[in-house]
Amino acid sequence: MTNPHLQAGFAEVDITPPLHLSLAGKFFPSPIQRVLDPLFAHAMVFESGATRAVLIGCDLLACSGRPVDEVRNDVQEELGIPASHIAVFVTHTHKGPYTQAIFGHPPDTGYLLALRRKIVECVRLAGDRMEPCEIGRASTFENNISFNRRYVMTDPLVRTHPQSYTSTA
Repeated sequence: MTNPHLQAGFAEVDITPPLHLSLAGKFFPSPIQRVLDPLFAHAMVFESGATRAVLIGCDLLACSGRPVDEVRNDVQEELGIPASHIAVFVTHTHKGPYTQAIFGHPPDTGYLLALRRKIVECVRLAGDRMEPCEIGRASTFENNISFNRRYVMTDPLVRTHPQSYTSTA
């Protein structure tokens, strides 16, 4: 049974970068040569009474700091949803563009600006699709998807890729 006091809306927009950009998922820039599957931003807008909150998920390797703050501010200015009610997260795909400096390679500012506009549009679409809903939860465990790449060495440093990258735990 749906809760008449809780509403939700969902949307997705294509955020696939143009071919001239580089993929951020390697230790060095790698030009995008073709697109096998598009990248998306997904927005989930929830409303209870006069309060709205937004979850934004993007098919990107990483995105934090200033770009996230700018997205939150854009959504607040254009749609009136407080920046403090907006969470932005990424799927951590290694087939996405640079959206922050990684291994010394800067992000493409043109792509970041287009990404901000597309995310705001995605949130707008989700807000336009609000319907009464209910929220539930479930959990499970799937151990065939990935593995832990953090190696505790005998020296006792922790290395993500023992041959190339070192960090202290």
